[in-house]
Amino acid sequence: MKAFEKSVDACRKEPDESSPRVKIAILDTGLDLSHPDMTDVYNDGRLQYYDFVDNSATIKDLDGHGTHCTSILAKLAPNAEIFVARVFRKSRADESSVAVVIKVIYIPNYMEVSNSCII
Repeated sequence: MKAFEKSVDACRKEPDESSPRVKIAILDTGLDLSHPDMTDVYNDGRLQYYDFVDNSATIKDLDGHGTHCTSILAKLAPNAEIFVARVFRKSRADESSVAVVIKVIYIPNYMEVSNSCII
């Protein structure tokens, strides 16, 4: 529990040389960049994303769940870098969901960041 508390504290404090930004990944239904809660996070350069369902650098959220989770995280961890990966079309997994999640987790260097997306 102490390690968890330390991680939460690190997400809330201003990053510096001894404490860089904490990086958090959300594997969910995607992200709606037009949502008002995403504006500051995106403009601050703390938000990066990739759509692994459609293999696209543009992202969408047909369900809203990923956007909701990202919004909560952005409020609770105002100094964290947030990486959003769309791995589900909707809240319920479909036949391709397992393969997409495996690809995201197990492909080496998938989180190599380039501009505003994960490749």
